[in-house]
Amino acid sequence: VVFANRQREAPPGADRAERRLFEARLECAVESGELAEYPRVDPKLLTDEEQEIELQYRDTHIYAIGHGAAADWSLEPNRPPRIWSESMPAVDVPVVTTRVAGLDDEVLVMHDIAKAPFEAILGRLDAFVDSYDEWVDGQRVAAGRFSPGEKAAGRIGAQMDAARKRMRAGVELLRRDADAALAFRLANRAMLDQMRQRDRARGRNTDVRDYRWRPFQLAFLLAVIESTIDERDPSRVVLDLIWFPTGGGKTEAYLGLFAFLVVWRRLRHGEAGGGTAVLMRYTLRLLTRQQFERAARIVCALELLRRRGAARIGDEPVTVGLWVGAAASPNTFQDAAKQVAAMSSDDGGPAAEMAAVAEHPAGDRGSEALEAAPSQPTRGADGSSGGHHLVLQSCPWCGQGLTVPHSYRAGPTEFQFLCGNPACAFGDGRPLPCNVVDEALYEQPPTLLVGTIDKFARLAWEERAAAFFGRGARRPPELVIQDELHLIAGPLGSVAGVYEAAIETVLEQRGVRPKYVASTATIRMAHEQVRRLYGREMAVFPPPGLSADDSWFARTDRSRPGRLYVGYLAPGLDQQHCLAPLAAALLAAPPALFEDQQDRDDLLDAWWTQVIYHGSLRGVGASHNAFVTDVRTFMRRLVAERREAVLRDGEPGASNPPASGGDAEDAGGRRSQPAIAQLTSQSTAQ
Repeated sequence: VVFANRQREAPPGADRAERRLFEARLECAVESGELAEYPRVDPKLLTDEEQEIELQYRDTHIYAIGHGAAADWSLEPNRPPRIWSESMPAVDVPVVTTRVAGLDDEVLVMHDIAKAPFEAILGRLDAFVDSYDEWVDGQRVAAGRFSPGEKAAGRIGAQMDAARKRMRAGVELLRRDADAALAFRLANRAMLDQMRQRDRARGRNTDVRDYRWRPFQLAFLLAVIESTIDERDPSRVVLDLIWFPTGGGKTEAYLGLFAFLVVWRRLRHGEAGGGTAVLMRYTLRLLTRQQFERAARIVCALELLRRRGAARIGDEPVTVGLWVGAAASPNTFQDAAKQVAAMSSDDGGPAAEMAAVAEHPAGDRGSEALEAAPSQPTRGADGSSGGHHLVLQSCPWCGQGLTVPHSYRAGPTEFQFLCGNPACAFGDGRPLPCNVVDEALYEQPPTLLVGTIDKFARLAWEERAAAFFGRGARRPPELVIQDELHLIAGPLGSVAGVYEAAIETVLEQRGVRPKYVASTATIRMAHEQVRRLYGREMAVFPPPGLSADDSWFARTDRSRPGRLYVGYLAPGLDQQHCLAPLAAALLAAPPALFEDQQDRDDLLDAWWTQVIYHGSLRGVGASHNAFVTDVRTFMRRLVAERREAVLRDGEPGASNPPASGGDAEDAGGRRSQPAIAQLTSQSTAQ
């Protein structure tokens, strides 16, 4: 069914809007017969991955496709089926629960794994794998009923079989290898300690037994620990991809593996197990900084275990280093000292840095995200004076803000972070186990090196970077972690693939074939991408089930509200001009909708901030310019139209209609000019 506007274009000077059709809608009711599904592609024409997706989403039916609009339908019982077009479609995406029905949650308790008698823990781990075994067996039985998708079901079943065998092998490794068992327990202790410390810093007092792994996290560790420490294991050459929804706990899963490997290396190889053990890479500098701060907590926990005499971890500190471009962290001790001196001066603190951000628009500076809100930027809540280019704003262990110059030991030959909190475990004058200055990292290679892909191009130009690959008798890194795998695409992927081959060659020449682990929340054609980037096969964890709603480790929970997604299409407007009308409407709507609400301030606080993401720096520049000019113009028009409607129709508030200046009103009824803040890897202030 097609609906077309055949009116001719209005001549110059005429009202063009009169000949437009706004939010046109088509609706069809099927009064007799039934509604047939939209034709699907012949399975023979699909790739293996597409066939598996078709099988997993077999209960999801499509009845219409929209062109220039969305399509929706209703199949309610005892009512004729209906199909209609939708100009602004909305869909509720259900949440995912990680609770596994029938599973004994005691196996997930970190405190027990770290301190309870290990024979009892091994028994719980056996039962944990048994539970997954039973579920996989049930999936195998169900797969026999899918005659159209028999081959696809067989491939999915093979992935589940491989996962359960590797999980079982992990438990057996812990049973027979004392070093692996101790490393596993200490890794759990470190994860527990850093989680408890994080909550203490936030003023929370949580029972120690409430800190638990999510089932897929524990299962992932069991599945990969053997291939991580045993180069002879067949899965050593397989890239293990953690594939889980955003916020599901992927970071904790691979940080747990990092902790396990660090302890095991030092238990098994002694002093040779020091140096850089793990390379962790990201694609965006902003994301790298955030993950560096998260990794710093687990490193602090491991370092405290070492200082307190945990078994044979050694004399060398456990540390983390950030290795990125000069736009995000200093390259030299001299640069770091200059930044500390600048922050110590009257005109070099965060306030000046904030002003610098306001003076340089996104089109000049570049960014990945832009935030607009009717409020002015403020300084950090912790009152810290930490510089953005020095990355850390507070102690990663106790959370106390870093102050200038007391929190920095900066000179021509050194740079260190110091915590000034005497109640902190790191407040004894010894440096925090983290560094962000390139020269410091070359002199003392960190246990965990966190960096961006582009920074590894320096390997060809910076001889001192060879320190990351083992000095003297020290072993080179054995684990490479790549977060956000789906972002490595296009030209970046081509260049990254070349460097991956070079890095792996260097590690192999040093005597170690590395283990690769990656993570993502969304990706297609992952097998092809991994082959092109790393020359390896890939194993997804957790492996999918026969239904997209259930992989045992994660189930769709339709009993709770999910995320509401709304689609917006601006016909006739290019990417540069389609944002302004929508942004203006979203800024003008909250004051109009909530003006009579008792909890108006809270509602405005929840709805008056817009966070806008872009895939390029150019897009952020265009958005910045739109908010400076076009958004204000549209807001003036909207506010003026509402004022006229209030006066004309006598709506509530007619005696005090909204102002028509084009700026939004704040919670107190005052006009507030929308502030624009940029969150970017190239910003100089947070």
